[in-house]
Amino acid sequence: MQDLVDAFKQFTDNPKSGAYNLGGGIENSISINEAIETLAERGIKVDCWTRTNRYADHKYWVSDNNKFRRTYPEWKVNHSLDDIFDDLILTDKK
Repeated sequence: MQDLVDAFKQFTDNPKSGAYNLGGGIENSISINEAIETLAERGIKVDCWTRTNRYADHKYWVSDNNKFRRTYPEWKVNHSLDDIFDDLILTDKK
């Protein structure tokens, strides 16, 4: 989450018009099922259910940060998925 906050800070310090995608990129992509499995490995059970996919459902999505990174070259993804899960789990236990 800190990476997103850092991106907002970069933008508010030097706003430039445009629409930007932000996300972890391919290095930090994860499916919902993988996230649920990761949480289970860390002792957090997630109650969920599934249903048949709809025709237009995304099978896979990775945000492309390239436009934001070209506009704000100082910004980069600094936190891994493990860092983010650790932060979320620790925040939940506070």
